[in-house]
Amino acid sequence: MRYIRLTILFLFPVLFLANCSDPCDAPKAEIKLDLDYYAAIRNLAAKDCDPEVFAPIHPSVGLSLDIQEDLVFELTKYYEEEGNADALFACFPDHAPGDFQGLNDYLFEEVRFFFDVSYNILRSRFESFEESCVEPSMLPGRGGYSFQFLDTLQPVADQLVEIPGKFDILETMRYKDCGEALAMADSVLVGMSDSGAAVSFTGLFNREVMPNPNSPVIGESTVGDSAQINQVLSHPEMKGYLDQSGIEMLWTKADARIGGDKADAGLQLIAVKQRRSGDPIGTRILEAFVGGDDLKPAVRVGLNAAGAKELRELSERNQGRSLAMVLDGVIWQMAKVGQPLIDGRFELTGGLSKQQSQILAAVLLSGALEVPLLRLE
Repeated sequence: MRYIRLTILFLFPVLFLANCSDPCDAPKAEIKLDLDYYAAIRNLAAKDCDPEVFAPIHPSVGLSLDIQEDLVFELTKYYEEEGNADALFACFPDHAPGDFQGLNDYLFEEVRFFFDVSYNILRSRFESFEESCVEPSMLPGRGGYSFQFLDTLQPVADQLVEIPGKFDILETMRYKDCGEALAMADSVLVGMSDSGAAVSFTGLFNREVMPNPNSPVIGESTVGDSAQINQVLSHPEMKGYLDQSGIEMLWTKADARIGGDKADAGLQLIAVKQRRSGDPIGTRILEAFVGGDDLKPAVRVGLNAAGAKELRELSERNQGRSLAMVLDGVIWQMAKVGQPLIDGRFELTGGLSKQQSQILAAVLLSGALEVPLLRLE
């Protein structure tokens, strides 16, 4: 009888384990990606470089950039064969005109670095979702990489790939300090008008807000009605003035930033100070995780020692004023500083779901994609 009891005791776990299925055996989806080499080369070029120089390698042209076995890029090969490389080398002033091999070697090493970094960033983003069962791999041949994951996480995967993730905390400006900038916007708007009649930039905002001299809010609009305002802000004359003055005009997050914008989503245009030196605070993130509860989740962020020092100094200079938390050129949150932030910790909220908060935490912790990615069929 004792023998029978022992047999049952040992067989039961075996039968139990045999009936357990591996969750990673479920159907999977796949995303194949490659670096946008056109964008990568432009990113390496001088800021005043004519973008038309890189037209031969734009994906729409058909002459695709290819890293050959002999490390020769199609771009330099193209200009070498054309015999007109002055414009190309003007974009890379640190390289001697006519030194195609030297430029080739430089571009290859830098683009390969972008490639490797973006692969590691995406791998980190996917692996932060343990339930994704991600299987990353490099593609053979020309290059690129593949990420296989459970197909139930397809929407998450799309956003992990599409969000660049450049994060910073910037000082805001007061409305009363933006008079010259608004006057320049009025001038640009008059030049854009067919009639040349006097028009007001602030009159383009479709939500009546009484200007607060001490507020950084320039005006309110909606996603659907902000096109003409954006045309003024993107005008070369306006951009030149703002850059020279160290000012940026940024929109706040729409009501549904992750998961799709809505045409009627409310926006505010905020005046902030450009970062003139140093790396964005996003490069100093040490931890990012989701806290709070399922109904009101928050992304809790911790900075390293250098980031904590910068945040403390930033908050000391701006007591009683607002700081703008900016992700990919969009203000996600405004935080009024009551007292200096001394521990290098802060939270990002803003009506995100728990899954959206997980995506944001993964993006912040992994770092920013410096170069866009292209999907491969």
